[in-house]
Amino acid sequence: MNDEAMVTGESMSVRKRLGDALIGGTVNVGAPLWLRATAVGADSALQAIARLVEDTQVINLAVKKIAVLNHSLSNSRGRAGH
Repeated sequence: MNDEAMVTGESMSVRKRLGDALIGGTVNVGAPLWLRATAVGADSALQAIARLVEDTQVINLAVKKIAVLNHSLSNSRGRAGH
């Protein structure tokens, strides 16, 4: 059994069989495993998640800047009309 909650959010452990993929950073809660790394470092699932989080933060920052600019423009137009 393999606890993948840290990566997938799934609360139940998953049974792994010969040939099944494992995700780095998960916890083996059963018998010893023999495994072969097929992706490490920049190619790993954890690194892909980190890249997605980073990209999302950059996009959120850009959206916030646009919202602030839009709010500033709306306020300046409102004052000009009074």
